[in-house]
Amino acid sequence: PLLNRIDIGVIPKKGGDSLHKSDNRYFLNEIELIMTTWLDRYSPISVQDNMAQASVKHTLELLVGLLKSKQHVPDEANVRKVVKVLNERLGPFQHIKI
Repeated sequence: PLLNRIDIGVIPKKGGDSLHKSDNRYFLNEIELIMTTWLDRYSPISVQDNMAQASVKHTLELLVGLLKSKQHVPDEANVRKVVKVLNERLGPFQHIKI
């Protein structure tokens, strides 16, 4: 997933020392945007530029999926217009069909 990272915590059962037991307690520790774990200083490429383009592409794919789902989309005509413009500017991508 491009947009989030989910961290699951584990509490071993009382007296347990193994994380492979099925009687442990599991909990959601955090949900964070993937960009918070970027290590740009270690990368030989511009992570921001690549992620910016990937984020717009992913948003475009999500919008196309929403439009195809037949759910109510506020200002749907304008959303369709913007999706077409973005697809032309970024691609056009063969897998995106409106």
